[in-house]
Amino acid sequence: MLLDADLLAEDLRARAQDASGRKGWDPTALVASLEEAEQLAAGEEQDEAAALFFALARRSRALGPLAADFIPGAARAQAVSMGYELLIDDLELAMLRAGVLRGELSFDDIRRWFAAERRTLDRRR
Repeated sequence: MLLDADLLAEDLRARAQDASGRKGWDPTALVASLEEAEQLAAGEEQDEAAALFFALARRSRALGPLAADFIPGAARAQAVSMGYELLIDDLELAMLRAGVLRGELSFDDIRRWFAAERRTLDRRR
């Protein structure tokens, strides 16, 4: 199950306030991203973080300057909610986001990358 839209929107609002009042993001982009991510994941929970990352990355411009931090954070949070940790560092995620935005990377590319770079979390701690 994908993260709640209201929680993601609240995170964006908080980030906008922390960023000296830069509120230049389009709330409809978040809703559209979640809808697209749900379709891309097609019920496969292990693909949800990749689907959310891909859908948000395609709308980076609509998220304004907040996209650089928000998109990786949302993907990492989605992964944790599904019981795994992404092992992809922030620089790699920035490069993947740029590749998606430029149309150089498909969802299948992102899904394969995320599948290869994750570790199951030990929930017994």
